[in-house]
Amino acid sequence: MPKLAIDRLDHAPKTVLEKSGRSARGLSARGLCALIDALPEPMWAKDRSHRWVMVNDAFCNYMGRTRVELLGKTERDFSPDREASIIWENDETVFATGQARIDEVVAINQDELPRVLRTHLSLLRDTAERDLLIGVIREADLPTTLGPYVDRDEDNDSQRAPQERRKLDRLTSQQVRYAFSDPLTQLLNRRSFMNLFDTTKTNRCESAAIFVVGIDHIKLVNDRFGHCVGDGVIIEVADRLRASIRNIDILGRLDGDEFIVLAEDIDSMQAERIADKILLEIARPMKLSQQDYRVSVSIGVAMFPSHGSDAQDLVRNAGMALRWCKRRRRGGIEFYSDGASVAAERISAIEMKLPLALDHSSLTLHYQPIVSCNDRSVQGFEALVRWQDDQLGELTPSEFIPLAERMGLIYELGQTVLDQACAYITTVADPKISVWVNVSGLQLMDETFPIFVAETLQKHEISGERLLLEITESAAMDADAAVWQVFDELASIGVRLVIDDFGTGFSNLSRLKELPFAAIKIDQEFIHDLPNSPQDCAIFRATVAIAKELNLKIVAEGIENAGQEDFVRRLSVDYLQGYRYGRPMSDVKFKKYRKA
Repeated sequence: MPKLAIDRLDHAPKTVLEKSGRSARGLSARGLCALIDALPEPMWAKDRSHRWVMVNDAFCNYMGRTRVELLGKTERDFSPDREASIIWENDETVFATGQARIDEVVAINQDELPRVLRTHLSLLRDTAERDLLIGVIREADLPTTLGPYVDRDEDNDSQRAPQERRKLDRLTSQQVRYAFSDPLTQLLNRRSFMNLFDTTKTNRCESAAIFVVGIDHIKLVNDRFGHCVGDGVIIEVADRLRASIRNIDILGRLDGDEFIVLAEDIDSMQAERIADKILLEIARPMKLSQQDYRVSVSIGVAMFPSHGSDAQDLVRNAGMALRWCKRRRRGGIEFYSDGASVAAERISAIEMKLPLALDHSSLTLHYQPIVSCNDRSVQGFEALVRWQDDQLGELTPSEFIPLAERMGLIYELGQTVLDQACAYITTVADPKISVWVNVSGLQLMDETFPIFVAETLQKHEISGERLLLEITESAAMDADAAVWQVFDELASIGVRLVIDDFGTGFSNLSRLKELPFAAIKIDQEFIHDLPNSPQDCAIFRATVAIAKELNLKIVAEGIENAGQEDFVRRLSVDYLQGYRYGRPMSDVKFKKYRKA
């Protein structure tokens, strides 16, 4: 987290200094954090990417979230798209102009009292001279002076102060409804759902289940079809959830891609049946831009009272189960457990630390050799990103790449990896040796990606022929016209494209022959049991035959022993990769390996 420049706090909102009662000069960082946490008003700081980098306790309470859940995230992770876009634009205005700003929003408290909340925004710089947006939320009206909005009458209204009455009249019926419900789906919003559960449900049932339902890969839908279509998917999922649950169950929308269901008087077996029904209902094809598209959801479940006694605990634990479910198997069900809790806490910690790791260049590359099938000479190396964290230890790409995609950080991460890989290849004198870099399907949806690749090659003064981009089979086969255009542009600058994990996605061969790919990597799943598995032997032979007919180079990855190597060499593949020839290693070790 960027450290706030203490000597610049005199430019912070006046509320901060008024509440502190003294200047913040001379305070330690810990003392400053304690001072900010002591403020009764919600306060936060955002970086230039609109991510929260500092939040105080009052803001956590206001959001109904923990500090771990908020740091590194943006409003888009928690608010409806329309509301988040408005907040984003307001914040961007302050970033662009440097001028302080006050925004007003209408809120309704638990007693149905309307109030006007004012967010004071101002800009300051941290010690690294980066812009930070500081926000403080203050209440403009005292709710004790206003009666319940829904019971207002003309006599009572006329007795209020004119200024209070004018503010109250600004609350339209739509604003009041939005304070209680999600504007997109008309379901209960998070706050209303939590209040309803805590005030009524736990007093009327002995057992219950909380389901947190998350749409898988909604960002992929938004990137491919646009946010309007993405909103349509959210509405359709909401309708299908209504059809999947019982009439007595309660449905709400938590955040952007998450829904919540409360089912009373059921045990874990009944809860699993409801979850199964939800999965089947959501799995039916839906129309997106005049074509069939399948959307899946993942479900986390927490049981009352064994997994929590109030809404806060149950929703948090069901959310942990959901995150663990997405980590293990998207499109499935996971009940809360201690193991899921530990795993979910680790995922939350990774989400919080990943933006900072990118900012501080904490990610490094390891290199695994790719050798010739004929003489084992090094023909190239695959660049594999690694992350070493003091608290989390060494993290593999499988742990943080999916999170980077979900958080919208995959573009920045991908650019970092490509730049480092191209910088390293310049240290390899042999022009025949190339670097292989993995590319996310989301990067391919960015029409500027080929421009970045070309600029990176030019920056490091290397030819496109020395760069091979690895794309998963599913991303290649599902590519639409826009992604095909990206493929063509990459090929036009000399970059060669490789289908990674070939064989796992049941390739459409008619599409394969049309794509501008230079090579395939046969997935190690079909190599692990060679030559002892007749089925894998047959699959491998057929795959090699198809690739040769299509004039594609062939890489057999995952080679670990002599038996596997002998089998694939007899079929005359082009390249070999696996622990038999070297594990991923640091740049220093890889240089020694090449010289050996």
